[in-house]
Amino acid sequence: MQPLRRGRAAAAAVCGTTVLLAVAAYTSGVSSSAAAPVALSTTSVISRLQAKLFVAQQHEHAYEGLEQAVTTSLGRFAMAKASHDKERQNLATQELLLDNVMAEAKHMATAEKKGKVQDFNTAVAHLNSGMTELKTLLSAANCPPRHGGQAALNMCLIKQQLGEAAMLRQGQTTPKGMAALSSALEGTEQTGRQLDRSDQRLQQDITAAKIQLQQASVFRGFLLFVGLS
Repeated sequence: MQPLRRGRAAAAAVCGTTVLLAVAAYTSGVSSSAAAPVALSTTSVISRLQAKLFVAQQHEHAYEGLEQAVTTSLGRFAMAKASHDKERQNLATQELLLDNVMAEAKHMATAEKKGKVQDFNTAVAHLNSGMTELKTLLSAANCPPRHGGQAALNMCLIKQQLGEAAMLRQGQTTPKGMAALSSALEGTEQTGRQLDRSDQRLQQDITAAKIQLQQASVFRGFLLFVGLS
């Protein structure tokens, strides 16, 4: 009986060893086959993260550019506005002088027609005073202007239209002189409107830049949400 038991025990040992080897081999195969998909998945995740990071960086650069554009637009508008306000003040002075001279010339003509001596003399005094002031302003104008401002350019145009102020004779007006004054006044008003349009264009640039910045800010938040999800 003892040799038979020993043979069965040996056979059982061999069988057990075979099973263990088979299990070990299967386990090793499963482990190696499962490791490959994990490695591929990790690489894919890293690639996606890198792509998101690249997009985020590109957008951040664009966003910073838009911020700079808004800042630049605001700076340009502030400088232009200050310059244009000064130009408008000079234009207003020109317009007032031209308007006063024209108004007094009309008063003088009306008083002369109606035979109102006192009104005529008052109108003549005011007309001469306005003409003197306008002549002084014209004589101080450098043509062509050294600084090239709109008001200075307009003053040179007025000087040309009034024939070096020769039409501004004391106590008298002519149809040609009145026409030149009217043309000068119209040109002064037009110059002011040009400055207004320039400011409006600059203001529109600021509005457009702010809208782009706002849209970029919304997209920026969307990128952050997608990146974290």
